[in-house]
Amino acid sequence: MMLTDLLDTSTPEPAPKAVKNDFMETVFYFMDSISSSKENLVTDEEDAKVYKKCSFMVLRGLSQYADIIEIVNQVNMMGLPPEQEYAYLLAMVPKKHRRGGWAKKSPNSIYLRAVQEYYGYNEQKAMEAIKLLSVEQLTMIDNKNKKRDQICGETTSFVATGSK
Repeated sequence: MMLTDLLDTSTPEPAPKAVKNDFMETVFYFMDSISSSKENLVTDEEDAKVYKKCSFMVLRGLSQYADIIEIVNQVNMMGLPPEQEYAYLLAMVPKKHRRGGWAKKSPNSIYLRAVQEYYGYNEQKAMEAIKLLSVEQLTMIDNKNKKRDQICGETTSFVATGSK
């Protein structure tokens, strides 16, 4: 490397509009462009690659709105390449400010893994069991799992972390 390279004051090339540091930030960026701003962010091959990586989450996020779920379902069934998928959504989704929360897991889902492990249930059976058990019983199951894990050398709590 030369000293002149270190002293180079030219401005670096700007990053493509669609490229962001955070994955979910990129998803929301694409969702905003499709539903609100109507700005075409997929202008070249690199932007198409970025959209392809997060297209599932974009479709999933857009499908939470009742007014456009049919459009999203059509796109999903068509199996279009990323550039065409994005262009179709950009053209077909009506411009509207759509801001809503993502669907969240129920509060009882923090006990899901603990109940699955304790009783040996699959996810569906464990969710049914959680509905029948009290908070005290669920806490007892989690505590028994914690004690067993400590004896075995593991120190993870299902309630504290939500997963193992």
